[in-house]
Amino acid sequence: MVNSADRHTPTLTATDARGLAVRQVNYLRVDARQLPTAHIQRQEYSPDGLLVRQWDARPGKPRPDLERTHGLSGVPLLSWHSDAGWRMELYGEAGQVLRRWDQRGGRQTIEYDRQLRTVARHEQGSTQTARLTVERLVYGDNSAQNALHNRCGQLIRHLDPAGSLEILDYGLGGAPLHETRRYLKTLDLPNWPDLPEAQKSLLEPTFFETRWAYTATGDQSRQTDARQHQQCFTFDVAGQLECIQLVISGSAPQTVLEQLDYLADGQLQKHKAGNGVISSWAFDTANGRLIEQTAAKGTTRYQHLSYSYDPVGNVTRITDASRATEYFSGQRIEPTRTFSYNSRYQLIRATGYESAAASTHPDLPEWAPLDSLDQLRNYTQVYEYDLSENLTKLVHTTGITGQGHTVAMAIDATNNRCLTWSQGNTARNRAMHYDADGNLLTLPPSGKNLEWNPRNQLQSVVQISRTGTTDDREHYAYSAQGNRLRKWQSTRASTVAHTREVRYLPGLEIKRVDDREKYHVINLHAGRSQIRFLHWVEDLPKGIENDQMRYCLGDQQGSTVLELDSAAGIISNEGYYPFGGTAWWAATSEVQASYKTIRYSNKERDASGLYYYGARYYAPWMMRWVSPDPAGTVDGLNLYAMVKNNPVSYIDPTGLARGRLDYLDLASAPSPLSVRQAALSSDTSLADDFDSFNTATANMMQRAAAFREATQGTSGQEKKNIIAREGLKNEDNPDLLPPKVAHAGYTSLKHELAENLFFNVQAKPTKFPGLRFVQGMSANETATRKTIRQTMPIPGFNGAKELPVTLESIIDHIEVTDLDAMVTGVKKLYGQTKTTMHPFTEQRLRSHIQDSNFRLPAHAGVPGTHAEVLAQNSLLHRLDAQGSSISAGLRDTAMYTVRVEAPNPEFPSCDHCSGIVSPLIYMLTDRTQANRMAQLPIAPLRRRRSI
Repeated sequence: MVNSADRHTPTLTATDARGLAVRQVNYLRVDARQLPTAHIQRQEYSPDGLLVRQWDARPGKPRPDLERTHGLSGVPLLSWHSDAGWRMELYGEAGQVLRRWDQRGGRQTIEYDRQLRTVARHEQGSTQTARLTVERLVYGDNSAQNALHNRCGQLIRHLDPAGSLEILDYGLGGAPLHETRRYLKTLDLPNWPDLPEAQKSLLEPTFFETRWAYTATGDQSRQTDARQHQQCFTFDVAGQLECIQLVISGSAPQTVLEQLDYLADGQLQKHKAGNGVISSWAFDTANGRLIEQTAAKGTTRYQHLSYSYDPVGNVTRITDASRATEYFSGQRIEPTRTFSYNSRYQLIRATGYESAAASTHPDLPEWAPLDSLDQLRNYTQVYEYDLSENLTKLVHTTGITGQGHTVAMAIDATNNRCLTWSQGNTARNRAMHYDADGNLLTLPPSGKNLEWNPRNQLQSVVQISRTGTTDDREHYAYSAQGNRLRKWQSTRASTVAHTREVRYLPGLEIKRVDDREKYHVINLHAGRSQIRFLHWVEDLPKGIENDQMRYCLGDQQGSTVLELDSAAGIISNEGYYPFGGTAWWAATSEVQASYKTIRYSNKERDASGLYYYGARYYAPWMMRWVSPDPAGTVDGLNLYAMVKNNPVSYIDPTGLARGRLDYLDLASAPSPLSVRQAALSSDTSLADDFDSFNTATANMMQRAAAFREATQGTSGQEKKNIIAREGLKNEDNPDLLPPKVAHAGYTSLKHELAENLFFNVQAKPTKFPGLRFVQGMSANETATRKTIRQTMPIPGFNGAKELPVTLESIIDHIEVTDLDAMVTGVKKLYGQTKTTMHPFTEQRLRSHIQDSNFRLPAHAGVPGTHAEVLAQNSLLHRLDAQGSSISAGLRDTAMYTVRVEAPNPEFPSCDHCSGIVSPLIYMLTDRTQANRMAQLPIAPLRRRRSI
């Protein structure tokens, strides 16, 4: 480490008398020969300890980067950020948001029913002359028909900005079984009327139906999409995904994934695709980092990637042993990419290989034949940043004179908005403009216009602007949750206009050309791989077969590197620069190449060159986002920076927050006090799911109160008669509430998975297998031993007598005498709830016990039996059922907990749950620090580890 740029570059935090961080000093050094420079961030707090002002490391700024004004309850009412402008919210007595305003002039009003469920959202943009009702929500009553389909109290119809969604049937676990989607007749924002008949007049007559089926444990076993294609999932006895089959409408089933093999912690390590290709992944047992990735069929190797890391987990080298060393244009091209970082872990240098046609530009390079992949050249990219983490300069060299280029970006001195972008010697003659909320209005270098809806979602991109006739443009429509449901593109050639449209439905994309349905794309998430099935309805292009299966092989970021057909033949091969630009691209033919849409980071690339991430759009040639982070400052004060300029070691699954690529993800997800409000205000679906959770709690308490009122003062047969006469249910008996203790729920995968009604399982730690209760010492004994310790030598040294060391304040605790017996006991409790313990849950449970030195606080009960852990366990099974990545799924999950006692207060997860529930999950109701008794000065009854 003597020559390391990281030497003597600590992170320092200065706190005030309240323990609040008022200064943070990060030392930056790019080269070990330089002296480090200090980057100082400042914070100011109110007398109540609430953050009110924050500055980044740029000195002499006239105004803070962040300012907040809080209400009496501590909730931010007015927030201003130099990147995103101001936001203001008005709250009701119950804490619900009534109105929102932003600096663009947008206004939103939210209506609620008597149960505080959202029933309507009204919006008015700065350019709109009247208020529009863009959403209406309808909930099921207690009719017999709704009861038959589990719709009582559930959302049954949602009119949103793209059309309508109706849920016709719910399962027992709260997951939808049958839903229909209808689209608006136009691309304009709707103004939904009150009357159902008037609402129907705005919609197309076509219904798109999707159905699901689930196993007894809640895992998805089948999905039938809107064109009757089926995805079928089977599971082994451990509840892990075992096989995926695809059934095209009217055809026989075909297996697309099988022979899945898992590690002890539940991590997938191998599977076999339907084309016979076996993919495998190897992980470092010490930290869970991916170290090797292979894909092969027989003796043919398609991938053999090896990963190297620095001590903190930054990727430093990627080698593909499936590629040979080539010689071209006087260069030796080795299949290795390297990455270097400064002391703040920003990428400062990258090397790799590229095609001669590649450049830092919005357009893709021209595709090349597969046999031309031996004609690549080396490249080196060097990056420079300012004090606020803005990438300001990229120097791209190739070792060939005249074949490099430089990209320069000028940043506003008062915020992080990019003012100009230039490549090479191009004059900076086109300024980049933003609206008041920080949304980019013109894309460099072409100057394409970007248009935004009142929710700060990209509404359209003008590809070619014309005078006197229609523009070439691409238009987007979104669901209430912010998911893109429609992409419509219009182009004009001479006097003929053409339209292309994509309609996004669960597991299916319907592609239309000139209002005629042409083909379907079925999306399957198969383990760590993605599979796309192309089925033509009409006009099959020449040079491509119908019902084409495309098996996608990715890299550590999930980027689609290889596409293979059903016979394991290569369809396309693509490589990427660190920040997402395409470095080289080859395919079997131009027509095959044209149907590839999923590329960098497993995201869809639009005609504009932008990548759609879900919450916002990313411009790889600018190496930054085109709008501020809707989640606020969860990734720092710079709301445009891509994963804090470390794109090789981190990903951003949705555009809201970066996540580590390590499987174990040792760094917890960001959890400042502002995240909750930012998440709820930026994600209406999260707010809706949280409202549904609170509604489920309220309904449970109301049913218990009604049960108590009807049966109070009765017993025996009289009580049974009343229960039968009033139609009461035994599970609503209020006597059953106290053992439940807590109620937990979650929402995950962009709110596709949401479930409530998880409760504690009854277990007494004093009589549980593998546990031993140890009673704390009395106050007198504590005082006596403290006095003895002050006059004796250190126990255990130089022959001094061993003396049990006690806590200053002795507490009762539990010793785990037999970990296997304890885990088996918890598994039996899970069996009583008709579920099984997921391997990842078991791994987290065992790690929590071991990290606690096998001693646990008695007040927290038996670990693994609380509502939050059961909720996580259910989610893990559902992620397996969908073939989704566990780490990605957990990272996209929010969880919440309340007490099962009036008035149902929220409370943070306990010591055990904080240690067992993955740190990737965002606990909306907070979590406590896991109480590691191994760190406390208490003598072990059985020596297992050194204190």
